[in-house]
Amino acid sequence: MHRSLLIVALLLPLAGYAATSCPQAFPEFVAQFERSEAFQRAHTRFPLPYSYVDSNAEPERKTITVMVNRSTVSKFSGIKYPSLVIQRAVPLERKTSTVSGGTEVIRFDKPDTDMYTIEFHFKKSGACWQLVNVDNMSL
Repeated sequence: MHRSLLIVALLLPLAGYAATSCPQAFPEFVAQFERSEAFQRAHTRFPLPYSYVDSNAEPERKTITVMVNRSTVSKFSGIKYPSLVIQRAVPLERKTSTVSGGTEVIRFDKPDTDMYTIEFHFKKSGACWQLVNVDNMSL
């Protein structure tokens, strides 16, 4: 019994840290997500569905969806969430919307072009948000 109480006493501060390290409100979560690649990795659910347009498909372009694992994520550059520096430099327009099931979607577009359109889908999982899907509609 004493050992169980000791374990609980040691774990309680860690549980409090985990709860406070992830902002509850989506705008604050996204601000932290944008600033830290480590935070992004920690808050991405794998395998991650990633859809992109195959513009070389014949006779027409087609959308391809793959399930990306932690070990293969670096092979898909379109999955990378644009940093604030990239958002300003390109420049990208950012729009946030809520869709069914409590999913929050952040869409990035390069104005007046089809060259860059990507949606990042986030869903609440336990006490925190997670990136659960990426749709890259760029041509």
